[in-house]
Amino acid sequence: MSHDSAVGVALADALAVALGVDDALDDALGDVGVVGSVDAPPQAAIATPTEIARRGMSFRMGAVCSTFVMRVATHRLPRYNQCHMTVAGTFYPGDSRMLAADVDAMLAAVPHDAATPPKALIVPHAGFVYSGPIAATAYARVRGADISRVVLIGPAHRVFLKGMAAPSGETVCTPLGEMRIDRASLERAGVPSNDAAHREEHSLEVQLPFLQRVAPHAEVCPIAIGRAEPSEVARVIEALWGGPETLVVVSTDLSHYLPYAEGREADERTAEKFVALDDDLTGDDACGFVGVRGLLVLARRKKLACKLLDLRSSGDTAGSKRAEVVGYGAFALWEAS
Repeated sequence: MSHDSAVGVALADALAVALGVDDALDDALGDVGVVGSVDAPPQAAIATPTEIARRGMSFRMGAVCSTFVMRVATHRLPRYNQCHMTVAGTFYPGDSRMLAADVDAMLAAVPHDAATPPKALIVPHAGFVYSGPIAATAYARVRGADISRVVLIGPAHRVFLKGMAAPSGETVCTPLGEMRIDRASLERAGVPSNDAAHREEHSLEVQLPFLQRVAPHAEVCPIAIGRAEPSEVARVIEALWGGPETLVVVSTDLSHYLPYAEGREADERTAEKFVALDDDLTGDDACGFVGVRGLLVLARRKKLACKLLDLRSSGDTAGSKRAEVVGYGAFALWEAS
């Protein structure tokens, strides 16, 4: 630790003693890394004191001040309850008005369907310019539904994860605001917490703006999945199944980096499996195959029907048909009437 950072730590510790919170300081800092701005994309995050100190003499006082702020501010806030957004401004707009307008426009482009709202959706998770319109074809099916809870499942891309994990905090957020996490339901379902699995994960975050527009009052059960058996995933989904107030959303893209025609053929085969509730899937079929397999296992048991809503690739949206593409599909699953 630099001398400047050490001074900042000493100042923060002295104030913590004066405030009577010194016993909680180390524990509160246990999982804290870089603190990001609510309104700024991730690259605008405030650097840690050590990083600042390394930048030279002009940042000597900055190291003291930022250390002081982090040591005091973070122990006052519940762990992981900062508004953490990994891909705002990159995968989707970082401006709240622009984001709301984009999501509303994608939903409005989907013809109205008066059918009973589906119980579960399978949706893609790329940047909005690539897969947003495909995801919208699924989310449009639940417009107007009385949804108070969303079980949101996606693959952990950034860290190795054995099993499943939820974040430890009370909320998740986007520039559109916060969604409360249904901690009680996650705990009853036996889902442990692991913030590392969520901190840089986009597969769940990109679903939140859609959910905030179609189910603005819902609580969410965000679950990242790593290495797990379909039966394990099915057990957790069933524990959270609920009634018509609960929507299940599984996030996955399809084939990755194949030539356009080859990718289309592969995705059509995968889509046929989804519709047939056939969980004989691998990571080559879909990056979120573990979550999808768990949903399909449970769908067979509960006799759900699955319908393909949209099937495209990056070559059909913002990419090129002459380049390697990523496949996207939207599916809806209904309970028997």
